[in-house]
Amino acid sequence: MILPCHAASKASGDTLDALFAAIQTAWASQQPNYSIPETCDRLEGWICGWGEL
Repeated sequence: MILPCHAASKASGDTLDALFAAIQTAWASQQPNYSIPETCDRLEGWICGWGEL
């Protein structure tokens, strides 16, 4: 796989960050309410992730 090797070799980490963001986005898109808790303040925003699995 070329992308993971490319991401790991970049000193800035931007490619690796983008790869992780894409994985989190794909996961959240399959969750009810995009994994955003009902109690979340909609004005504050939410970072979707695997926080409470």
